[in-house]
Amino acid sequence: MKFDSFNPSQKFKERKHLLNERTLEERLRSWLGEVYKAHSNPDGRIDEVMKRVELFFKYVNRDIFLENQFEEIQQALESCTSIKDRNLFINRVVEIFKPIFDFSKIFPKEFEEAQAKVGIEEEGYTELNRLVAYEKEGNTVKLHHPPARTIGPKLELYYDAMRKLVEIIKNDPEIQNVEAASWIVARVPELFARNGFTVKEAKKHISSFPISFGNEKDKYGRKVSIASISREEFLKVFGGNLSSV
Repeated sequence: MKFDSFNPSQKFKERKHLLNERTLEERLRSWLGEVYKAHSNPDGRIDEVMKRVELFFKYVNRDIFLENQFEEIQQALESCTSIKDRNLFINRVVEIFKPIFDFSKIFPKEFEEAQAKVGIEEEGYTELNRLVAYEKEGNTVKLHHPPARTIGPKLELYYDAMRKLVEIIKNDPEIQNVEAASWIVARVPELFARNGFTVKEAKKHISSFPISFGNEKDKYGRKVSIASISREEFLKVFGGNLSSV
C-alpha cells in the first residue's frame, strides 16, 4: 500500500457524506410513509410530495440546481400516480429524489439553507436570521433554530437575532415571555444561562414545540433543552451593548 495515496481527511468526508445521505433518505422514507397513510388516493399523495418539492425549489439557487432538473423530477413524480403499493411508492420516490441527495453532498450549505427556509415557511415562523426564527403564541415569543451545521460563527448570528427581537418586543407590550426549546439550548446551555435564561432539560413531549418521539429529542434525533426568560429580563440583558455580554 502506498501511504501517499491514502487521505484520511478525504475518507472522513466521504463517510460523513454517506451518513448524511442515509439520514436524509431515512427521513424521506418516514415522511413518505406518513403521506401514503394520509392519502388513499394516489393523486393526493403525489400532490403533497409535489408541493414539498416546489417549496424546496423556491429557495434553491437555480444557477446551481437547474430548471430542467426540477422539471425532470416533476415529470417523474407525475408518473407515480399509478403506483398503489406502499413500498413501491416509497422506493420509487426515493429513487426520483436522488438528484436532490447529490445536491446535498455537493452543495451542503445551499441545501441546508433551503431546508431551513422550507421548515420556517411550513411552520409559519418569522425568520430573524439564518440561525433563529420565532413565532408568537399568546403573550410568549417562542424561538426556533433551523438546521445550521454549515454556518458560522453562530454566536454573532445569535446576538444579531436577539437585537432584532429586542425591537419586536419593545413594540409589542403583549409579549411577556421568551422561550426556546432547541438543540442549541442543549448544546450550549451556558450561553443562555449567563444571559438570564432559566434552562432545563426537556423530559417529555412539548406540544407547542416541534419535538418528536414524545421525549427530549427533536425530529432530527438531537437532544433538546428548554430556556425561558421574562420580558423585563430579556430587555435588560439584550437591550444594551451586547459586546460586553
